[in-house]
Amino acid sequence: MSFIPVLIVLCAVAFITYLWTVRGFFSAFLHMLCIIVAGAIAFGLWEPIAYWLLQTSPRGFIADAAWGLSLALPFAIIALLLRVASDKLILSNAQPGTAVNYAGGAVCGLVAAIISVGIMVISLQYLRMQHESWATYKAIDYTDAGTARGSLQKNTSPFRPWVDELTAAFYKKMSMGALSTPTPLAELQPDVALVSTGMRMNFSENNKLGQSRNTVAPSDFELIKRYTVGDTVSGEPVTRGGGITEDSQQPGVPQGFVDLKGNQITRGYLAGYVVKFKAGAKEQSGQIVIGNGQVNLVVASKDGTDHKTLFPIAAISQTDASSSSLGRWRFDNDNFFIASVGGATEAPFAFEFLVPAGYDPKYLYVKNVRTDVSAPAQEEFDRVSTRDRAISSGTIVKPATDARAAAASIDWSDVTTVSGASNLARESGFNAQNQIGKTLQRGNHGSLEIEEHGRSWWILNGDHEFSRAQANTRILEASLRIDALAVSEGTVVVKINVSAGQPGSLASRAAATANANDPPILVDSLGQHLQAVGFLYEDNTRYHLRYTPGKPIDAITEAPALSNSRPDQTMEFIFLCNKGTTISAFLIGDKAIVRYDPPISLDVNQR
Repeated sequence: MSFIPVLIVLCAVAFITYLWTVRGFFSAFLHMLCIIVAGAIAFGLWEPIAYWLLQTSPRGFIADAAWGLSLALPFAIIALLLRVASDKLILSNAQPGTAVNYAGGAVCGLVAAIISVGIMVISLQYLRMQHESWATYKAIDYTDAGTARGSLQKNTSPFRPWVDELTAAFYKKMSMGALSTPTPLAELQPDVALVSTGMRMNFSENNKLGQSRNTVAPSDFELIKRYTVGDTVSGEPVTRGGGITEDSQQPGVPQGFVDLKGNQITRGYLAGYVVKFKAGAKEQSGQIVIGNGQVNLVVASKDGTDHKTLFPIAAISQTDASSSSLGRWRFDNDNFFIASVGGATEAPFAFEFLVPAGYDPKYLYVKNVRTDVSAPAQEEFDRVSTRDRAISSGTIVKPATDARAAAASIDWSDVTTVSGASNLARESGFNAQNQIGKTLQRGNHGSLEIEEHGRSWWILNGDHEFSRAQANTRILEASLRIDALAVSEGTVVVKINVSAGQPGSLASRAAATANANDPPILVDSLGQHLQAVGFLYEDNTRYHLRYTPGKPIDAITEAPALSNSRPDQTMEFIFLCNKGTTISAFLIGDKAIVRYDPPISLDVNQR
């Protein structure tokens, strides 16, 4: 690990300690009390402030740094206010003997320094930084134990900051004693100084970790199911053949696992949690990407005296965009990440934890957002083979949208039926091409993010408005052309024309009775609902392009309004669909606008 962060911490602690040593014991003692109280209040306010920031802040620095800011800023503000108040109330300083004065000041200054710098180190760990950067400190990392490869283990190097661990240990102890609360830190976050590093253990395509999202808002996911595998009382064997960590994909090969302290778990059971990620949890690419450091489970011993933080040993997710088949993926290697497939608005994942015998689950954390899981599991599998059959049948996790339930909720009155037999017939307003129909010029593309593709450029992400002249540039040089939307493997761009006179027109009777606060949706053959990820709008003066795969359109009102009195207006909604599936309907919320009968096949390749 890099020594730079450790040296910075040591220098900061030494400097603060010196400042309060020379000021004397009484001043340092008052400051220490202010710091202790400020830290306790900051930890108490931490979670609600972070949730508020995550729910109200747009994507960007504030959302990425929500957990760090929500701890550091309240601590700094409260400490400052307490210092000002104490200085106003206590106007003079006690002056004991010089040796006692300096010694007492040094001790109190050191305590205040450790807590102040410790809270700052914990806060910084929650920022969206590269995990492998020379400037970052890793409180946990992948274990080097061969049989437990992929497990996360505490950094045990003697040359580490220490202040974060000491601060966390102090407030954990206080939360069960003098500063006790109904929800003590020791029970909610027993390893608060360690789990922050896990949030930074995220994916990047250029082999530098730290570029994918490290936060989600509480509304970005939903816990839809809890299950267990094996005997939850006495546990099951782990390391020998036939153990609880095996599966049908690797029969006879148990998966070793060590906890944060490096202890091998030899007997236990699996606790599984099915989480449905929603559109707000997506990366800019339109996928959900997650590793084992970003999900953790807090478990408690039967008598409630011991709490542990566990990381998942495996995850279950959809294997192919064109089918609902599931696969189980072991976290048995370093830097292993799982991504959702296809363009569905919602994506279910199941995370499995190896819980030691004698412990019960209490809280599930997904990118530090807490969910109480202390209630009994809804499904209990007596053995691994039973669980594996549920995976192969797909029953262990429900599809992102249950097809029968979704179909029953759709209002089909006033729907326009269009034949899909012509296979992507453009006359129906259905266009499965990723070209934008215009040519934009690189260098004049505004806020759009682009990438080179072949000889021209594709749009990755962005929302920008152009003049009509800018959107009709005649460029002969291919290296300057921007003319298509980027599409990942397994997905297809589909555009639905909602202009006047089209089957999907927003001026149709069906659309007029739909709720404008509902999103535009396509329904595929898997029953999945696919929210629009953008639009192409044009009128006599402007061309507006929005393509935001990581932020789907939540309401029709997010797009420009169309008027029957303006024939110059045209607009297409953009969808990312799953290749190999078929599209059966276009909806606004649960109101059907167009039905495709037969459904339109998406077995196409886009350039």
